[in-house]
Amino acid sequence: MPGLYPWLRFDKVTREQWIEWYGIDLQQIDRKAAETYLEGEADFFEDFDQEYGDFFDKQDTLEDRVSPNDRPNRLSVSGVGLVPFGRSQKFGSDWNGALDAVLGGWQVSGTYQYQSGFPLTWNSAYYDAACGDPTALVSNIGKTVNGKILGLDVPAWDTSCFYFHDAAVQTNGVDDPVKQRNDQRIQLNNNVRYFPSMLPDVRTHQLHLLDVGLFKNFRAPRGVTLQVRLEWINALNYTVLWNPDTNPRNSTFGYVTQDRNNPRDLQLGVRVTF
Repeated sequence: MPGLYPWLRFDKVTREQWIEWYGIDLQQIDRKAAETYLEGEADFFEDFDQEYGDFFDKQDTLEDRVSPNDRPNRLSVSGVGLVPFGRSQKFGSDWNGALDAVLGGWQVSGTYQYQSGFPLTWNSAYYDAACGDPTALVSNIGKTVNGKILGLDVPAWDTSCFYFHDAAVQTNGVDDPVKQRNDQRIQLNNNVRYFPSMLPDVRTHQLHLLDVGLFKNFRAPRGVTLQVRLEWINALNYTVLWNPDTNPRNSTFGYVTQDRNNPRDLQLGVRVTF
């Protein structure tokens, strides 16, 4: 009967995993002004694993691959500092009390995060052997090349090797994308798999996220403190391009059709402490 296997079959059963990690944590505090500090953290690591079941002609062989959780580089920096305006600051030392009460004593805070993208997961796919090893493929989602944004205007990686280029998929001697996508020869769901389940350099979009805040505490009678705060969430208005299409049979193969985060957001908040 079709669909039956002569032995037990387990798809993607992890057998081994290992991580190489290096990190550094830095912190600087101005002890003269406890409200001022700067700290940062950087991580560099590689995450690998091995799995059964991806190469169905070798049920007892593990596939060495980069882990789907691999994010090689991560950097986070955060800090709080005094804005140099006010009676005790570099600018505005001659301000009167009313002006200093409004414009002096403000603080700025910021948080920045950078993170590498993680590798995409692939189903079985045809790949032209003349193109070499598919693990050499590299994606550059969001990068601008020749005035076009990869992943939006053109595919984020080279898609030509995922198709045939013979007369069967051509019209008037020219490759026909519709025929290429519908070519039965690239439909390999029931074939022995040779295409890797992970490509180490075909990854999701990198993260570059910056949040900035501006705030001041106003003292009121009876121990009441009023804090006014302005916040710019995603101050760079950076778009995280998400979920690129990895199915060569789709017209959107290699393109991004979603984004992951919200656009720049300005928030105003007031907090009363008593």
